[in-house]
Amino acid sequence: MKVWRAATCGVVFLAGTVLSIAVYLILVLKFNSRALQALALPILGLLTIASMRICIVLTKRIVLGWTCIGLLLALAIVVSWFLVDSLVASARKIPSLDANGEAAACEIRDLVARGDYEQALKAAGEKALIDHPALLRDVAFAQNKLGRPEKARATYERAIQLTPGDLSARYELARLLETLDERAAAATEYERLLNINQDIPEIRLAYGVLLLRMERTDAAVEQLNAARALYPHASRGWIQVNELLGRIEEGRKE
Repeated sequence: MKVWRAATCGVVFLAGTVLSIAVYLILVLKFNSRALQALALPILGLLTIASMRICIVLTKRIVLGWTCIGLLLALAIVVSWFLVDSLVASARKIPSLDANGEAAACEIRDLVARGDYEQALKAAGEKALIDHPALLRDVAFAQNKLGRPEKARATYERAIQLTPGDLSARYELARLLETLDERAAAATEYERLLNINQDIPEIRLAYGVLLLRMERTDAAVEQLNAARALYPHASRGWIQVNELLGRIEEGRKE
């Protein structure tokens, strides 16, 4: 009976841990809302506590129950650490092209670099690469240059759908949304970028400038100060941020 209880205790706790990890991954990877992501750890904690409580009830001995829980928790932490890390990395990894695809991609990128956007789009379509994550940003850039911003927007969104961790695609989409005067949507994209990586000064600078245009001065100052802290001292970006902060300060004095 004791063996049965111990085995059941282990199964219940590990099942609760797996469920907790699944909920965490769904909230973090699937949704870009900070509010939803903030629920991830509390939910993980509640599910873990619930499974711990079941373990204690099953063992009917507090000391034995907590001993089993401690051992299982240590094992779960180690397993979940590597599992979550590998799953997040794989979800954000941009798929690679084979040798033929890489050669075609180089040709298309060269056409985009030369400004031959129509030919670049034609080549991408002919080589069945127009929907490949590695080239979608080039396709979107060409579409935007040809005066097709809505198509470019859809292409960037497709790139993000395929590779949620593609920072460049998200950043370029945010900039495109600004040109379309969809400032709220652009701000949302910048927030999503910061959820992925908070240490890129160009993102914080661009977001700060957008917030200024939206007359959200305090939030803009917060982003600009963060950008200044990330830029190397006296670099071009650092100087630009200081100039913007100086103008804001002068405006507040008037």
